[in-house]
Amino acid sequence: MREYGIVCQASAFLYTEDHKVVTDEVLMGWAVEILEKRCTADGRASLRVLTHYGYEGYLDGNTVRSASEEELCNRDLGGSLCVIRKAFADMMETPKVQGRILQTLGKGSFVTRVSEAEHGYCLVETADGARGYLMEVGLSRRLDDDGYLYASDRKDYFLRQSLRKWGSEKAFRDALVDCAKSYLGTQYRWGGKSSSGLDCSGLTFLCYQMNGILIYRDAKLRPDYPVQPIEPEQIKKGDLLYFPGHIAMYLGRGRYIHCTGNKESFGCVCNSLCPTAADYREDLAKNILNVGSIENALKLC
Repeated sequence: MREYGIVCQASAFLYTEDHKVVTDEVLMGWAVEILEKRCTADGRASLRVLTHYGYEGYLDGNTVRSASEEELCNRDLGGSLCVIRKAFADMMETPKVQGRILQTLGKGSFVTRVSEAEHGYCLVETADGARGYLMEVGLSRRLDDDGYLYASDRKDYFLRQSLRKWGSEKAFRDALVDCAKSYLGTQYRWGGKSSSGLDCSGLTFLCYQMNGILIYRDAKLRPDYPVQPIEPEQIKKGDLLYFPGHIAMYLGRGRYIHCTGNKESFGCVCNSLCPTAADYREDLAKNILNVGSIENALKLC
């Protein structure tokens, strides 16, 4: 029988088995399957987990609470699970700006809406059971789901996703680009996936996830995920550019956005593929390995 957990801290990092190298970040309310329980060399509880987007790693044991398959199914079907859309959101004790701040959650975190908005605030509950008020303008309905974790057949699960929530491919692509631009200026952080810091594939993953499509978390193409290789001349905005160990999102007209550890940028910036542009990066433009798109994998159904 599968065992599940839900992240009950503002964020938690996934590590390699020895807990010495960060590999990923998960946020408040995200679900995982607990594959194994163990102790680290210094006696701390450690969990080997599988995320809802098919990525494995090791979490500190105190970062998740136990959850049932029924709970994951119910929150997918219930429609009350929301995602935070602002870079940061203060959860208040009372529904007013002068209230006491209970905790601050980052963009991409999940909370459950308890009541409808009143005076711009709605009552929410976090995965650790805390309740408080968030400004409704910073919330929207979660568009992805945890279905991969409790699916009886996980084969090709990510290829079975669709764009039915959007109604048009153009609307989806516009939303991807808008989401990516909202991270401009965010610092680079290896393994990061939050407004406090993110890496190259953290940026692209988050933009797709927050718009309902789960792609592979690292800077590589995989046949069991919806981003598939296309010819460079077919590229459209929202498609992905793959370089050696790096990934970026295409914006159109030869420009792209990425989160880079480059010493001259060190963060989320825009650059150009055009040699005459002031922000041209020759080291990247001349080393494109692949162009990837979801267009041939997903349908509007």
